[in-house]
Amino acid sequence: MTWDELAAMEPGLAGLAAEVGRIARGAGRDFCANAAWYGYRDWPGIKPRLVHLVGWSRRGRQRAASGDLFAQLTTMAASSRMEARTAAFAEDIAHGLDALWSDEAYDVAYDHLYDLLPDCRACRCVDAIS
Repeated sequence: MTWDELAAMEPGLAGLAAEVGRIARGAGRDFCANAAWYGYRDWPGIKPRLVHLVGWSRRGRQRAASGDLFAQLTTMAASSRMEARTAAFAEDIAHGLDALWSDEAYDVAYDHLYDLLPDCRACRCVDAIS
């Protein structure tokens, strides 16, 4: 499975890649790739949004695009959430998108997007290693 194959199946990945590119181009002398990736303060980070597009936590075709629906889903009982995830998975299977739920899809997308970020420089990550 390749990045291009994943991006063709899930258009949201291209949007994340474009965002990572903007972050990389705007990175100054002090930059923390981990903060950009995982999020900090009010910045949601890339990874928390990636998990809704590929891998086990994928929300499905319509669900990944709708923040309002996500808010509704998180307030439901655990069994209802499982039913919603099962429905999302069944919908993806019907559209030939079940590969997006795999570990491999997650790993390919994670590696591709993280590798687009510049290395940490002059941040606490670098200080911790020194």
